[in-house]
Amino acid sequence: MKLKKTMALLLVLISFYSVQALSATEAKITFAVKALFNDRALIEINGKQHFLSAGEQSPEGVKLLSSDAHEANIFCHGKEYTLYINQSVYQAVEMKDNKSEFQIPKTIVPGKTVSFRKVEADGMTKYMLKTQYANPTVIKYGQDAVWIVINDKLLRFDVEQEAWGEFDLDHVIGNLFVSDKSVVLETSNSINNKVQSGLFLFDTRTSDLSQQLDLRPRSSQFIGEKLWFVESSKGLGYVVPKKNNKSISYKDALLDKEKGKEKDKDKDRNKDKSKSKSKAKDVSKRANILSASDNDIWYSNYSKFRKDEKKSRLNEICMSRYNGKHRTFNTYTRKEMGLDAKNECSDVVVTADQVWVSHGRKEDGLSVFDTGTKHWRHILKSANGMSIGAVKIMFYNDQLFMLINNQLISLDTKTLHANVVLGDAVISRSWRSIFYAANDHVWLVGNEKSIKDASKYNLTLYKIPVNLTKN
Repeated sequence: MKLKKTMALLLVLISFYSVQALSATEAKITFAVKALFNDRALIEINGKQHFLSAGEQSPEGVKLLSSDAHEANIFCHGKEYTLYINQSVYQAVEMKDNKSEFQIPKTIVPGKTVSFRKVEADGMTKYMLKTQYANPTVIKYGQDAVWIVINDKLLRFDVEQEAWGEFDLDHVIGNLFVSDKSVVLETSNSINNKVQSGLFLFDTRTSDLSQQLDLRPRSSQFIGEKLWFVESSKGLGYVVPKKNNKSISYKDALLDKEKGKEKDKDKDRNKDKSKSKSKAKDVSKRANILSASDNDIWYSNYSKFRKDEKKSRLNEICMSRYNGKHRTFNTYTRKEMGLDAKNECSDVVVTADQVWVSHGRKEDGLSVFDTGTKHWRHILKSANGMSIGAVKIMFYNDQLFMLINNQLISLDTKTLHANVVLGDAVISRSWRSIFYAANDHVWLVGNEKSIKDASKYNLTLYKIPVNLTKN
């Protein structure tokens, strides 16, 4: 009898130490929320499903703190996580002989969690993703997050939590627009050999897409909750995105009438306005890019360079302005802007009292419109002699930011003095012309060599303070 008890105790001890040894060498715990209820949740842990109640812990050490129909608060190995439906997390268990070099945030942001390496050097911060990605095509800032588009993937970097979320979509994303409340994707997808494309409202919690309009605008920008855009078939217009509203309609800027305004008050004047507006609408159909501030919507007009018709091309409209308050249009030719016939208008940003237009090449400089004097100036170089032409420009805190060759340049819009913010300090295989200036920083995306494997490149988000300048 004593022998049996001794053997049983020995077996218990063996099994105990086996479990302990397994825990000590276990490198990861993966868990995902599969179903949510009030104070109950179905959680998949390392491939096995557990139905946990609030306060209950699984054998793997995953404890459900609380949950409702939208999210679950989970505690695992000393860290708290907030997960939504189908969100998963890889947690490296920190042991003396097993330390993860990639960071996992305390709070999980919407989307599948992505591990990353944080490096601080030369006054900037790099967030290098572990997962391999293709080159990004769009970067935007909104809702205290940096949004990055890579084909059918949408990445979201939470600035406050310093955490990455990834959304895998069936749709190829062409563009992205973010307001305080809404995220709208311009996407396309092939279903039963039919291409479904247009504007879709994106739900970050469920990854659901609600179609808003069946069109693909050339350029768009939110003003409040109105998404203004220019589109080749419809011209200038806007939509107000609404969740689960399939009957949402396109609103033409030319037909946008203020509430309380009397109709047909002056027939003759209305006829004159109708003529000028219909002409302006034809112009807006050829619009290429758009920017806005308050009541003014500015957009450029695209046309191919024709060497044999330089004179006539000088008189072609290059920039247009629509005033939403007075419902009036103004157009500006290359000649009025002081440009050569070859100059295109590749990007435009609107400030409180100025409109800045870039022309693509560094030798073509910038054009600026003063809303007070209503005059254009063409500037080829900065006050300290630097080239200031670029494809893309961004305005923030009285500074105009642009990428020229391998340098990030800032131009003081008051003194016209230019500074090199960042240049060769960034080792990147592809210096992308996609960046954003917001939240006291310039956010830029590039591909940087992997620290472990020099043959591989990691997608890297650069966070650059706007006051970091090198004369």
